[in-house]
Amino acid sequence: MEEITLAKSRKALNIIALVLLIVGLVVIVVGLILCSRIYNTGSHYVPSYTVTVQGYTMKTPSYTEYYTDLYSNMFSFFFHHCIDYLFGYVVFAGIAILIATLIIFLQKSNSNVTVTNKRIFGKSSFGKQVDLPLSQVSSLTKSGGNNITVVSSGGKTPFYLISNVDEVYNAMSQAMNN
Repeated sequence: MEEITLAKSRKALNIIALVLLIVGLVVIVVGLILCSRIYNTGSHYVPSYTVTVQGYTMKTPSYTEYYTDLYSNMFSFFFHHCIDYLFGYVVFAGIAILIATLIIFLQKSNSNVTVTNKRIFGKSSFGKQVDLPLSQVSSLTKSGGNNITVVSSGGKTPFYLISNVDEVYNAMSQAMNN
């Protein structure tokens, strides 16, 4: 008997990773804006003036030099003094959110599954290749709206972000019953 493809998964949008990415970036930007506000209220020089004292003329740096120095000093200020303020922790929280987003994205982004009349194969979390004969599959679970978990003698295999989850689940159930 020839192998026939019953269903193939289609990729769904990873909304959780997208929302976490936006939240992480907003948190980091807010923290850096707060840092720059506190930095700018400090005793830093202001460009475009010249002072003459006892025959010595002192001129502030040019516009480009001022802003290059300002931002290099602002980041130095951030890493040396901002931990004393709440916004330093806000920026670190944003960075932690971005790292969590990267892990979620890498875990779920490569998942796909194909169901045939003889086997279930595809990629699971973190791109792990899976090829399960239907005789080894003991149960199926549909969870989280667009996820399917296949339980076999080798353990649980989750497939994430399937936009046509009902079609794939029904094809798996039908293939297991035949």
